[in-house]
Amino acid sequence: MRNFKFIIAALLTMMASSSLAQSDSKKFEGLMNKLLAPGPLMIGHEKLEHTDCLTCHDPGGGIPNKGCVDCHKGIGVQLRQKKSFHGLMGGKACVDCHKDHKGRDFNAVRFDEKNFDHKRTGFILDGAHTKVECTDCHTEKRLNKPINRSDTRWFGKSPSCRECHADDDIHRYTGKFAKVECSKCHNTTEWKDTKFFDHARETGYALIGAHARNKCSDCHAPKGKGSEIYDFPGLKTRKCLTCHEDHHGRNLSPKFQNGNCDTCHSQEKWDITGFKHEVTGWPLRGKHAQNQCIDCHKPGNQGKKLADFRWVGLNKSCGSCHADYHGYGNTKPKRMPSLSNCAQCHNEFGWKQNIQFNHNSQTIFPLEGKHLRNDCFQCHVTLKGQTKGKTNERRIYHFKSLTTKTCETCHKSPHSSAFHRRFKGVKCADCHTPRGWNIMAGAKGMPGGDRRFHQNTRFPLTGKHTNQPCKSCHLVNGKERYKFPNADKGFCVNCHDSVHKKQFTPKFVRMGCGECHTTMSFGKRKPFNHNITDFKITGQHKKFEKNCSKCHVPTRAKLPTKPPKTAHKFKFKFAKNGYCENCHNNVHRKQFSPEFIRRSACTDCHTTNSFTKRKPFNHDKTRFKLTGRHAKVKNNCFECHVKTNKKLPTKPPKVAHKFQFPGENRGFCDNCHKNEHRDMFRAKFYRKPCGECHKTSTFGDLKRFNHSETNFALRYKHKKVECKECHTRTAKRFTQGRKARKGRYMFPDLKTRNCQVCHRDPHKGTNGTRCTKCHTEAGWKKADGFHKDFTLEGVHLVLGCDQCHIEEKVLRGSSEDCRVCHHEDDPHGGFLNDCQDCHTQTVWESTTFIHDMTQFPLRGVHRLTDCRSCHNQGNYVALPTDCAGCHQSQADLVTSPNHSSSRYQSCEQCHNTFSFSGAVE
Repeated sequence: MRNFKFIIAALLTMMASSSLAQSDSKKFEGLMNKLLAPGPLMIGHEKLEHTDCLTCHDPGGGIPNKGCVDCHKGIGVQLRQKKSFHGLMGGKACVDCHKDHKGRDFNAVRFDEKNFDHKRTGFILDGAHTKVECTDCHTEKRLNKPINRSDTRWFGKSPSCRECHADDDIHRYTGKFAKVECSKCHNTTEWKDTKFFDHARETGYALIGAHARNKCSDCHAPKGKGSEIYDFPGLKTRKCLTCHEDHHGRNLSPKFQNGNCDTCHSQEKWDITGFKHEVTGWPLRGKHAQNQCIDCHKPGNQGKKLADFRWVGLNKSCGSCHADYHGYGNTKPKRMPSLSNCAQCHNEFGWKQNIQFNHNSQTIFPLEGKHLRNDCFQCHVTLKGQTKGKTNERRIYHFKSLTTKTCETCHKSPHSSAFHRRFKGVKCADCHTPRGWNIMAGAKGMPGGDRRFHQNTRFPLTGKHTNQPCKSCHLVNGKERYKFPNADKGFCVNCHDSVHKKQFTPKFVRMGCGECHTTMSFGKRKPFNHNITDFKITGQHKKFEKNCSKCHVPTRAKLPTKPPKTAHKFKFKFAKNGYCENCHNNVHRKQFSPEFIRRSACTDCHTTNSFTKRKPFNHDKTRFKLTGRHAKVKNNCFECHVKTNKKLPTKPPKVAHKFQFPGENRGFCDNCHKNEHRDMFRAKFYRKPCGECHKTSTFGDLKRFNHSETNFALRYKHKKVECKECHTRTAKRFTQGRKARKGRYMFPDLKTRNCQVCHRDPHKGTNGTRCTKCHTEAGWKKADGFHKDFTLEGVHLVLGCDQCHIEEKVLRGSSEDCRVCHHEDDPHGGFLNDCQDCHTQTVWESTTFIHDMTQFPLRGVHRLTDCRSCHNQGNYVALPTDCAGCHQSQADLVTSPNHSSSRYQSCEQCHNTFSFSGAVE
């Protein structure tokens, strides 16, 4: 048997790999089928019998699934997706279940329907599905199959509920729920049990209270079948109004409109059982909580049901409901700008209980003394001045003059007009108190009984002033005086003459006497703060701080005192120089320059601690700043300030050093350094300051020199030339430093020889000495304005100079006429005007002459004729313009017709310039 199978396989392999023609291969395969087929194929496969075995069978043996799914494509989809019955077989071969070669009527798909395990399809039968007959779901027949057409078709059903229950779908979902399976919410045991569905999670809207008790159709199909709605786009903005009508409309404030119903209502019950008034921003407290709604919401609500009330129109101010008992009106004091806000003082629990008002701290007028006994309306009268008034009648709560007149705002002054003139601007409270009007009264209406009053004035009584009677100051020439000038001087000069007017400077004359003197004893002076003067006491001067007369020496003048006293010196000169020369001689007057002495002080160099120890001197104050290498000798002044033969007028005399230097216009350099350039530069340059070229950092590193200051400005290529190429070394040498050779900086023949001072003249003087007439510094071969008397163009540009300037012939001043050079080349014999009227320098034979501008315009053949054919012998003037002028001899040779007759005298009658032959009669 094993050998038989081998032979069969070998024959099939030979057949498949045979190189026979297609028709022969088919015949051979059919022969093998007849010989080897185990039996007839079932209906549907019969076409493959005896012809196409390899459609199903593999040449190497076996029946692969590929042969089956190539025809049964739906099964192939299940296998690839590994879904449904065939996809869940776990890779089982088709032939394991479906056999063939069993005869034409063999049913390869028959199975045990009663014992079939439905979960092998991937769709488990549970719940109500277990009670259903197979054909209740699998309702289709095999009508499109070739065999067993009356059998049930098991293949092609979807596991989706809509496959069977589409007509039972009462939801008719749209949007995202249209694609959701029924099993997401329902189950097969009890269809209406939707415990799997969470309305809050799936929709974002939780069902609470009455909403949870509603049927789905109450919201999603309010008008029955066909009115389904699942998308509520305005839910976030309109909220409750998405489904419910707005009963209140504009009876509520905007805060409670636009669907914000849950501010007052709940989802459990629409009727409001206990409204929380605080949601309005106005919580009800105290007696307000005992009121009925209609007690406050009166406007427009009389006779209406509570549900139809209009709840807008009231504001939070007490005056919206209550009368203005105090009569504040629109009064807005600075300390209590909102008097209309009753809550500042009153509360809702009792209008007259626990009033939170303090007249002393909340107003500018504290109540004390007898004012405490008054009723409010005794001061806060009506606008008509009455204490009693009608309800809501305006009263006065703002007293503009209270800060200035105080008591006189309400009380009439008992004082005479004379008293008021003396105490103009003085408040009653400065003398009187609310505890009793006469407490501080004195004789003659003046506050003499209690001297503490004077402490409130600008002149408190101290020292010997406390024992003085009032009239000693306030009675002047028999008249009372209470207003005094000179407050800045402490009022002293109103009673006492200043004896220091001529002794002190104006600054200290203007100061008050109290700066030095006291009211206890005029002779004993206060310690004086010398720092308020222009001369602060420091260093060695502190030794004389308590010995003022050491500097403030006695003078010959007398103070106007009784008796007169010697006046000491308090005015000093030399303020700009620190006052030093008032006591000390300036030993530098002849040593320093007058200018430096004028703008300098001794303290610029010396200190008050030690005269010999000098401060670091700032040399920038002088006309010679120390920079570069000069800074190295900064601390060794005597390198420059050398000793002289003079002596300073000190005790003992000291050698005077040099501090005055000439040559400021040259930067002072010549005082220490020799000017080596006197024989190198012209006076204009060797008299200049050295600093214009040299630096103090290093003498050899020169600054950039501006050559334009000389008579030869550097331009173009001269800028690139190094200085030494023109300023060549000479035989002279410097006398200092490395004693290098000096360069040449003076060119006396520059004006006459021009460029030839440095450059060779290739023209040998034939074109003069001014090279710049033709050449520029931008480049020798670039001639600026060169040949301007005769512009070179065309052929002339490529000619060598010697082709015109033969043997260096000078042509300057010659005419621009071409015949100056080309008279032998003139074919016109000199009869015509300038050559350039017709010819150009580019191409001589190409003329710009327009013959049409003459009396004989060229037409036809004449345009191609050489000029010399007509203008022979150089004749360009007085030529005839008729044909006979040139062609008469030719016309005489014509005999037929006879051109000599008078009939043929005008050539134009028969001929033209385009075609002379073929004349027209």
